[in-house]
Amino acid sequence: MDRMINILIAQQVDGYIIVPTEFGESSIQNLTANKMPVVLIDRYFPKIEANYVSVNNYYASKKITQRLIASGCKKIGMVIYKNKLIHMQERKRGYIDALKEVSLYDAGLVKYISYENLNEETQIVMTELVSGKEYVDGIFFATNNLSIAGIRQLLRLIIKVPDEIKVACFDKNESFDFFDAKIPHASQPVLEMGKRAVDLLIDQIEERSNSKIQAKVELFADVTDE
Repeated sequence: MDRMINILIAQQVDGYIIVPTEFGESSIQNLTANKMPVVLIDRYFPKIEANYVSVNNYYASKKITQRLIASGCKKIGMVIYKNKLIHMQERKRGYIDALKEVSLYDAGLVKYISYENLNEETQIVMTELVSGKEYVDGIFFATNNLSIAGIRQLLRLIIKVPDEIKVACFDKNESFDFFDAKIPHASQPVLEMGKRAVDLLIDQIEERSNSKIQAKVELFADVTDE
């Protein structure tokens, strides 16, 4: 991420819209410290005073989990990336609170995956979730990539979705259109997020709002199976 930002700085760009990575905090800090117009999108760093546009990950994840509960699930696992980015943490928090409200939360059913070893680790955690005492009847995938890898593994294990295990995820994957069953998911307003980010950046560049303005825009994702 540092390399890409340095290239843009060398090209003297007027401003930055950035989807930050887990280890990109120092890069963002440098931009804001130098009063460069910057808007973060999809995620942000709580300790950095910067403009951002994101969805309310907590709310959407809680609604998704509640939907699984309403469908009759009693043991709901979560598969999530192993990182500390705020959007992942908020998705986990929404899942946990939804289950705690009905006394169904089990910390052992939260399974972590590293991005670098997605396929290998997905095979391991999915086998854990459908084996022995941990056998779940619902799974919430924190991203669409995790959902595709997880569902693929369920099919390999000859698990019927959603008859034997119901699944839901954050964000839709195009592969869902080829799946027989509807998969509940959070549908993010991507176009609106992009437009809001551009508007915020232009405001900073034109100094209508001053580059120091702190605009923290949180939009809502629809939970749907459309």
